[in-house]
Amino acid sequence: MKIIIFPALTQTVFGKKIYFVFSVRQVEDIIREIPVSPVPFSPRYVKGIVRWRDCIIPVISMEECLGFDMLNIENANRLLTVRGGEGKKERAMIKTGAGLRMLSLPIPCTPAASSEWIPEKHLVSGVYEWEEGFLLCTRIDDILSGAYAQ
Repeated sequence: MKIIIFPALTQTVFGKKIYFVFSVRQVEDIIREIPVSPVPFSPRYVKGIVRWRDCIIPVISMEECLGFDMLNIENANRLLTVRGGEGKKERAMIKTGAGLRMLSLPIPCTPAASSEWIPEKHLVSGVYEWEEGFLLCTRIDDILSGAYAQ
């Protein structure tokens, strides 16, 4: 199985970078430039909407959705189109920067000792430590369906 990882555009934790993890099957597209239209009065993690393949889908910041502060917003020059699990139709584009990588599983990592540093930990299904930092597996179905809205 293959995964796609990319570094978070946020602070480090204990001096280590944070990476988001998605299955290759969840990723439908990687786009460098597309016009993003802002949505007034939307939550701060919703950066706008885009027209993609004749669909209107939201653009979100995973960092802000999980409660992290965005530090490198100017580096968010790519959009990753993701969809929910098997049979799900919900989609979103995730703002990201350079550093997207495809890796084959298994990779050498261990479950993190703690996830207390994640403000919205109910949106994370797993946190792992590896040589380059922390890998975060998100509950993307909850995020895409809006079940996270509080």
